[in-house]
Amino acid sequence: MSGGDRDADGAWQRTVRAQFPIITAHPELAYLDSAATSQKPRAVLDAVQTYLTSANANAGRGTYPWANRTTESIERARDRVKDFLGDPEPDRSAVHFTSGTTEGLRTVARDWLTEYLTDGDEILVPFADHRANLEPWLEARRLLAARGTEVRIRALPYQKASGDYDHRALASAVGPRTRFVAATHVHHVYGGDMNVHRLRAAVGPQVPICLDAAQSVGHLPSGSAIRRSTSTSSSSPGTRRSRCRAPERCGHATPAAPCCGPPDGRAPPTPWASSRCWPHSTGWTRWASTASAPTSPLWPPA
Repeated sequence: MSGGDRDADGAWQRTVRAQFPIITAHPELAYLDSAATSQKPRAVLDAVQTYLTSANANAGRGTYPWANRTTESIERARDRVKDFLGDPEPDRSAVHFTSGTTEGLRTVARDWLTEYLTDGDEILVPFADHRANLEPWLEARRLLAARGTEVRIRALPYQKASGDYDHRALASAVGPRTRFVAATHVHHVYGGDMNVHRLRAAVGPQVPICLDAAQSVGHLPSGSAIRRSTSTSSSSPGTRRSRCRAPERCGHATPAAPCCGPPDGRAPPTPWASSRCWPHSTGWTRWASTASAPTSPLWPPA
């Protein structure tokens, strides 16, 4: 990367950072926990302040001007979310606002899934993903069991070599009583695209798929959380799907390998000099060492 390119890249980052008062107050820090708690840009803070001081009212209930203004603002926000996600059928879909992904998944599990399933049904869930995409489904099973309805939970299969979901094994795991699949779009630890577009072909058109897109919606191109993902499977979890720019640093024999090194080819910072991968959502991660390998069906890679 040339000096001009680096300057342009730095200018873009400074422009974005300048929108966040909490970031500008701490210029020495880089905040990397946005999927858990996102910081608020000035535009959001201003919008909240304007709402609280000029139109603070319940939506969808009153007919006075403040209530109408709030209702209209929320409906516009729903339409903008659909547009941001590239919703292919906006007239048939709905947007529901929750406090976060965990509450959203629990709402699906408690309010919808428990009414949808019947005795003897099966669901497939990801045991190696974030606990927020596992516990709600286990809780739904407990609630159903208390009513006398027995539901079987099966583990979503993974490919050991790539860390992606094993769509071939999934196809054989789906049975006549499979009613629901929970999946994750981008893994919260490895930063790897889980190639969820393969799941639909594996389970068929009738089985609902609940997709946790907390890690992907802000990182991948607009619409990728709904439209078919275009990424191909990589050689290891969390790797960037692009040509390797620094094979001498990551150990790949050829620049064609799907990994490695930061986009500008810089060496990783000490003490991660032996790290192999540059996950697109988490920065330098020293998972290549067996000493720091996570305990899950994804590890060790074949």
